[in-house]
Amino acid sequence: MFIGPYTIGLQDSYFTPISRAEYMHGVEYQANVVQAILDGNYKTEVNKTPQAIVLFIVCFLAFYLFQKVKVRTASIIAAVLICASLAASFLLYNVKIGGVGHVIRPLWIPVGVLALYIVSIGIYYVRSLIEKQRVTRTFERYVAPEIVSEILKEGVENLSLGGKTCDIAVLFVDVRGFTTMSERLTPEKVVFILNKYLTMASDCVERNRGTLDKFVGDAMMAFWGAPLPQEDAVYNAVKTAKEIVEGAARVSDELKAEIGEELRVGVGVNFGPAVVGNMGAEKHMDYTAIGDTVNTAARLEANAPGGKVYISRAVADALGDRITYTSLGATIKLKGKAEGFEVLDLNEVK
Repeated sequence: MFIGPYTIGLQDSYFTPISRAEYMHGVEYQANVVQAILDGNYKTEVNKTPQAIVLFIVCFLAFYLFQKVKVRTASIIAAVLICASLAASFLLYNVKIGGVGHVIRPLWIPVGVLALYIVSIGIYYVRSLIEKQRVTRTFERYVAPEIVSEILKEGVENLSLGGKTCDIAVLFVDVRGFTTMSERLTPEKVVFILNKYLTMASDCVERNRGTLDKFVGDAMMAFWGAPLPQEDAVYNAVKTAKEIVEGAARVSDELKAEIGEELRVGVGVNFGPAVVGNMGAEKHMDYTAIGDTVNTAARLEANAPGGKVYISRAVADALGDRITYTSLGATIKLKGKAEGFEVLDLNEVK
């Protein structure tokens, strides 16, 4: 039995290697020493230097692994290392090595691993955000920003094959006499002309909130009303068609001054139901629209002279007095269409 003061004010209290956050009073200290002697259970505190070396090695390997594996695997590794370090601290304390137990800093490795795990998660999400932005910027060079936003919002399910039927306005534009032009010009000049014209045309589509579907040589296809519904899809389509014709005239003047070549385009616009979605193969798909509405727009464009926009009666009925046009009746025969299909020459968009 030990009898002694147990008051903090007497300054008879000390920190011990076992409990570094709480004081142990002198009488309790002496009692523990005697008990350790009687039991032959001696402890020694391990020097900080080897502990720091082990800490550095474990944390270095842990951080390296965290950067190489997925988040779930990194979580498992962190949990295993923390549990293993705590178990090692317990075993070193209770199992005699060289006749004594060893006291180490049990929280150094768990806190270090946990801190590096949190840092690794932060780095992972920053990298993911940067990669997502990079992919988004790259993807937007090929498809309309609206499609990218829709895919990012809906997730990977939106990347599967399939489509839905909806009413869309479809626009086709093509350069008149491009084959003849490309035969007499160098490839460099042909590419220069194409890039200048297609940049202008795609800017018109984007400015009027259209979905740029594809480039096929000197032709371009765009549509309105998908992937997001639009209240004024038809108007935006014909407005774009008119802007492309006017833009082509400006580009033609520039080309004539620069390389002595002129540019004239024909445009076709149609409105109606079509299937819109991802078409193709599982490993390579294209977000596009198919159906009779699309085919008719392509036929209208194929028959439109340079500087003209041909539209269907469906487009005219949808816009009413917001446009002016001249009916060509059934004088123009569209391939694949029955007799009596009316073709309209767009004059003005109000």
